[in-house]
Amino acid sequence: MGAKPAFAPPVPRRSHTVLIVSLVVGAVLLVCGGGGVTVVGGLFYVTYDNAQNSAVDAVETYLGDLRDGRYQQAYGRLCLEARSDRSLDEFTQAEQTAGQVVSYTIEDRVGNDQDGNWVLTAQVSRQGNPPRSELFPVTFATGNTAQVCP
Repeated sequence: MGAKPAFAPPVPRRSHTVLIVSLVVGAVLLVCGGGGVTVVGGLFYVTYDNAQNSAVDAVETYLGDLRDGRYQQAYGRLCLEARSDRSLDEFTQAEQTAGQVVSYTIEDRVGNDQDGNWVLTAQVSRQGNPPRSELFPVTFATGNTAQVCP
């Protein structure tokens, strides 16, 4: 009969290196992938927000020109299509007939028409008329310049 050794050889431990490396790589990919989505989403939001502010500013400036009787400047803020449809004199005559803009309030929310174009709504008070809601379609020219395009 043989004698039992006092100490048994150590049992090799299972290595967790592959598991640890896999978890670290997975966490890095998750953070980077999620960060990429966040960055792209953030850029989209900032671009949209800037465009929306530009559209509101375009309508604000246009109505301010009409209020102050600066018809030539207001006409220059129209999109090319609207300017090609009527002359400055025709535009001025139509605006004077509608009544001088006295005051206005532009809604912050941008809507869309049936073609997907942006439309802003403003409550416009014109001389001799009660305030009413008016729609102002906005297009973006080259260089992302917002223009009113009624």
